[in-house]
Amino acid sequence: MTSSLKSDPTSFWRFVNTKKNSDCDPKSLHYGDKSSVDKMEQAEMFATFFKNNFANQPSLIQSTAPASTQTNSSVDNFILNEFSVFDELLKINSKKGAGPDGIHPILLKNCAGLLYEPLSMIFNDSLSTGHFPTRWKRYSVGPIFKKGSRSNVENYRCIAKLPTIANGDQQDGSR
Repeated sequence: MTSSLKSDPTSFWRFVNTKKNSDCDPKSLHYGDKSSVDKMEQAEMFATFFKNNFANQPSLIQSTAPASTQTNSSVDNFILNEFSVFDELLKINSKKGAGPDGIHPILLKNCAGLLYEPLSMIFNDSLSTGHFPTRWKRYSVGPIFKKGSRSNVENYRCIAKLPTIANGDQQDGSR
């Protein structure tokens, strides 16, 4: 078996792939008293569940400053150093997938030497104008199964896939 694995790994992976459950998504989903086989209705059930779940969470962001001092003046004179941008590009976790922008982290990491200057200019322009690029605001949301019955919407958690450049949480654990 081991010698055939070394000489023909393709047949091994073909065998493994036949053993995988290729369609583990349930045909029918239920949430509360509603069940559906329609993909659009299922998406609405997930949206309702995630919205209700999010709405019941306490706010994680609370301002401690009085309303009169909440201005962007602290950012007006802030300039990102090009080499800091270069260092951050090198720290990107290249094992994560591309975001909705279609830019794979490995591209940013491997091309850091070419990208740090133009990205620094974009970041600094964004800081000075107070305008965040619209494309970096787009994200996709999807359900990830946790445990229990796959047909119950409540057994999923919501994940958001952010654009790679706008996502400051793409770094590996080396910090």
